Amino acid sequence: MYILSLISHIELATILLHCHIIELSIYEAGLCQPPPGADPIPSFKRLELLCACLEATKSYFAVFFSIPPASYISMSLSTWSHLSYSLALLQLLCILQHPGWDLASARAAIDYNVTFNHLIQNLESLITLPGFERLDVFSRSAKWMKSVKEYVEAKVAAVPVAPMESESDQVPDFGWMPGAEDMTDFFQFLDDAWMSDIPPINP
Repeated sequence: MYILSLISHIELATILLHCHIIELSIYEAGLCQPPPGADPIPSFKRLELLCACLEATKSYFAVFFSIPPASYISMSLSTWSHLSYSLALLQLLCILQHPGWDLASARAAIDYNVTFNHLIQNLESLITLPGFERLDVFSRSAKWMKSVKEYVEAKVAAVPVAPMESESDQVPDFGWMPGAEDMTDFFQFLDDAWMSDIPPINP
């Protein structure tokens, strides 16, 4: 009965993850860098999109972390790719400078540090499970994720928390960070453009 219940939960969680990804793909428009002096999205509407994107990101990770780590091995490649995509949006939400966008509140709503630590802990916990010790991909993924965390910490630290005062303020271009395309190993994050400056990790 417990096994059936667990399977049911994982299936439901997977469906919810896809639903939140659809939401993110809609609301991420608020993160797009507008052309100088010609923003097609009104400021108030962009803030609505950003708030909705933040809430969808928070909901995505709440569902993802409800899945037992032992079930990660059965998750589809698209789910791992969506995780990479969600982590990319999380970073952008924590560094975006836009009038009215409260970075302090955004970072408090979903703590990137806690999120990365939780993911790293889950990946590392798999190494101790029977049968998983032969799957080196999880230990390497945990090492890569630690480097990703350091990368995000540096990006976040470089952006002041104080909100921008006007549309004319300079908006730094941190570039776009797509999800992993090459999923030979679950987390080929180092192949992604958004982490191209992270030094390789030796197994």
